[in-house]
Amino acid sequence: MALLWHRRYTGPRRQAPGDTLAHATSTDLLHWQVHPDVLEKTGVCPEQLHLFAPHVIEHEGLFYMLYCSSDEQKTQRISLATSADLFEWECYAGSPVIVPSVFWSKWPGFGLDQPDGGTFGGCRYPHILRLEDGRYIAYWVSRLQKRFGRNLTCVAASFSPRLWPFSMKKNWGNKEEIRRM
Repeated sequence: MALLWHRRYTGPRRQAPGDTLAHATSTDLLHWQVHPDVLEKTGVCPEQLHLFAPHVIEHEGLFYMLYCSSDEQKTQRISLATSADLFEWECYAGSPVIVPSVFWSKWPGFGLDQPDGGTFGGCRYPHILRLEDGRYIAYWVSRLQKRFGRNLTCVAASFSPRLWPFSMKKNWGNKEEIRRM
């Protein structure tokens, strides 16, 4: 049986880049069959400006896609969609599912009072892994407040015991455990 590779990407085919998440498959990674787009921005916060950077993981027969979305002010958040077959996706009504902590993140009203030429609150590029103990970790990128240094970004982590929901709470393991991951 041949492997079937799935690729989701920001789709510029019919609309402006970032309006959709496109989908293509390949059996050899050289020749691709383009399929209908899997998601289209809703026009409702947080999906007013762009959709981008999807990451998919399978869990108990269901596929979970974390993807980035941004509103009219370029404030980024991570949203969730699920699928049974990788072709038809349903957006989670409770999105966004990951938003950075205002304690450390450059976020509207917390270290970022107006757009500064870049994002207005960065929260992007998710990646999910399953840990040996069964928990899940979502890595993602954000911007740090100026008190940590000038123009710094970081890789943040959110944890989940069942893949969903994710949390940034401090009680998800001790410092030694987090260093080993």
